[in-house]
Amino acid sequence: MKLKLGMGTIITFLIVLAIGGMSVAQRMKGDAHPPVIERKVEVTTSHGIAPAPEFLLRHKKGLALTAAQEGEITRLAAAYRKDIAPLQRQADAAMKDYQQYMDRAQKGPRPDTQTLQAQGGDVQHLSSVMAATRQAYWKRAQGMLTETQRRQVDALMPQATLNDLR
Repeated sequence: MKLKLGMGTIITFLIVLAIGGMSVAQRMKGDAHPPVIERKVEVTTSHGIAPAPEFLLRHKKGLALTAAQEGEITRLAAAYRKDIAPLQRQADAAMKDYQQYMDRAQKGPRPDTQTLQAQGGDVQHLSSVMAATRQAYWKRAQGMLTETQRRQVDALMPQATLNDLR
């Protein structure tokens, strides 16, 4: 029996790995690639997701951001992009390696769950680090908002897309 996995299955598996990896990342202390700001992922919105700081800039008119807020969030977004870029490159490379492993696995005997998890470990770890970094920047970005603006952001969260989580 050949293992047939489509891109959707792989993405779903990676999301499950990332969710499971968040708790692992919180417990790990001495990583070779620690996140830039903090390790602990905290829920900072009522929807439990933390988009990139650019999410606020895309909704600046609706949020009525002041020029000062917009400038600070723009600087924060630039710092986020600078800090996340090497992690994203590493995650992309790890995903490519994992995809190649999965392609090879389709031609052989079906791997067990532990082997799949071990092979996806780098992707899982890097996804967790990126999520923690995004959460930290999101928390800082929210700190620049008024309470009214934060409530407005919570109302906007259902409009967040996958691009907002990169």
